[in-house]
Amino acid sequence: SIRRQRQMCIRDSYTDGGADSNGIRGGETAGFGVHIMDVDTNGAETPRADMWGPVVTDFESLWYSRCSRQTNNTAELLGLVMALLWLWFVDETTEPAILLVDSLYAGNAIQKLIKCTKNKALVAWGTDLLAKVRTRRTVAFVHVKGHSTDGGNERADELTSVSYTHLRAHE
Repeated sequence: SIRRQRQMCIRDSYTDGGADSNGIRGGETAGFGVHIMDVDTNGAETPRADMWGPVVTDFESLWYSRCSRQTNNTAELLGLVMALLWLWFVDETTEPAILLVDSLYAGNAIQKLIKCTKNKALVAWGTDLLAKVRTRRTVAFVHVKGHSTDGGNERADELTSVSYTHLRAHE
């Protein structure tokens, strides 16, 4: 359980995503935010990394997000994928990790708890990354209420907003 895992240092990764028009043609802008921190045995939190960026649907782009539309769901999934990429390529420790998500869809999709009819390539990317990360460490998913008083989730939401601001400024 998470309570037992708190007896050691742990990586908390809050992920979020959003879309201004949720995929409606002509108004597509979607982005993700990820806030990663260490939590020690006393519950003290130390920020480790913040990431944010757009959902890129251009197949020719180096940053292609493996999806064809910019929606809230693709942004939530991409946030989880980015957290998993960080856990795999950057944080090479074996400390347990908790992925805190406010999207049941994204968490359940990447864990293969639901069958997805959309975003198949993005979900497969996340599922493959999760399997890799789990060869190195325990990974738990925890659902948190979005837009609540949870500071980590609020930070991920702020980072998602940063991605929107950046995207709108460059349109």
